[in-house]
Amino acid sequence: MSAPGDLLPLPVGHLHGNGPDGALVRVGTDQVVLPDRLFTAWALAHGLPDRPADEPWTVDALLTTGAAQGLGDLRAALDDLVADRVVRLVDPAAGRPFAEQHRLVLQVLGLGNDPDRPHSWSLGLLGQPLVEVNGTVLDLVEHADLHPDLWSAVGATATSARRAGRTDPADTDPDRLLAEVLPVLHGLLAADVVHLDTRYVMA
Repeated sequence: MSAPGDLLPLPVGHLHGNGPDGALVRVGTDQVVLPDRLFTAWALAHGLPDRPADEPWTVDALLTTGAAQGLGDLRAALDDLVADRVVRLVDPAAGRPFAEQHRLVLQVLGLGNDPDRPHSWSLGLLGQPLVEVNGTVLDLVEHADLHPDLWSAVGATATSARRAGRTDPADTDPDRLLAEVLPVLHGLLAADVVHLDTRYVMA
């Protein structure tokens, strides 16, 4: 089990405007209003676009960065966001409960790979790649919103990998795949190529 400071602060919801009392964030079919103090912490929970991929965006990283940027101590704001369920603190080694209750939504396009870099695929807008991912992450994010939750999407991606003849458990075992994917989500969230939402439930 990860220490509290090593948990991943994963923001839930999609910004879709501003109201007189703060930012409007859609979560499922609900709308949450985040005043400036909470919106600042929620936005920072997405991570930083230029952060190296091998440096996970943890609770400690968020709080340290907030203090360094002159935002003060964001701990209370983060606690409020967790209480309101617009940020979830997730242990990447035990992320299945989170994955079963949330889904991943792709907001951009898959742009293919570069012949000179055949194992790296770009996601972004036409003529404007925003991030590069490996083939497994690409398979997951391109089809994730066809599934009601992230865990279902991970399972389908692992099944596709096995059918394609892959043998690496990081690609073919759902629990291992999820543990690999969760720490890289902030790179996608910070670039605004995906967002997290609550599990889709049929009416």
